[in-house]
Amino acid sequence: MNPKLKSDIKKYLQDPKNKILLGVLALFVLILIFSGLKSNPESKVELEDEMTADTVIPAGYVLVPIELENALSMSSMIGQFGVVDLFTAKSEKSPRGIRVGSRLKLLKAPLNPDQYAVLVRENEATAILEAQGPFFAVIQNPEIQKRESVYKKSAQRKSRIEYFSEGEK
Repeated sequence: MNPKLKSDIKKYLQDPKNKILLGVLALFVLILIFSGLKSNPESKVELEDEMTADTVIPAGYVLVPIELENALSMSSMIGQFGVVDLFTAKSEKSPRGIRVGSRLKLLKAPLNPDQYAVLVRENEATAILEAQGPFFAVIQNPEIQKRESVYKKSAQRKSRIEYFSEGEK
């Protein structure tokens, strides 16, 4: 190295203004190094891969993908999941729609938030699969336990027929 260049660098480093600038620069480099060590992108990818919807399905349940007629409304009202009653959409056969499921857990697809699925028992999945979609979902309060419906079917009265013989009138 050139002796003149060495003496110029020494003079530059001995100046108090330059010492502060070099100290701040060294501190900045250390912060960058430590922040780079803390954020390990490989571990984040592994964690995201482990937490997919299919890994958290309880035993005895299945996740049934469905098409919702009111998907836009649902996406603006619920977060990642909600509790819903599921109805078939109105059609010529059923102008009011038919209830397919009650108090079902509705989940948004993590990779595509426009897609939905319901969590049902394995033996109840066929009822949803046999019903023709798209479905219509009605939001329920997840905190309230299942209770009797307000709209009970009225009890049918049993007809009572009495037979009298001619002498018993």
